[in-house]
Amino acid sequence: MSETTADHHPLPLDEEETVDAVPVIDEVRAIERTRAQLPAVKTAAAVAATSFVAGAATVVAISHHARKRNGGRLLGGGRRRGKGADALPIVATRSVLLDIHLLGRD
Repeated sequence: MSETTADHHPLPLDEEETVDAVPVIDEVRAIERTRAQLPAVKTAAAVAATSFVAGAATVVAISHHARKRNGGRLLGGGRRRGKGADALPIVATRSVLLDIHLLGRD
């Protein structure tokens, strides 16, 4: 058995090996080109088109299911009436898209 240190690494041998550092070339060959990737614009357009088609298919599937469930009537087709005399008419609505950015101080 060979001798080891306290952390179980082999002790260096007394003899040193001299090595000639000469590269060995097996054969010379050309580097093959990889297939060109799609530009980012084409990829983004493909993702957008696929997402649009998937969303449209979802809307069609849900509306078909709702029609089937409601006896062929569309959802929201009739006017909704308030519940009793206490209901207030809706005069206007507002939608707000809010974008908040937290900025760091340097």
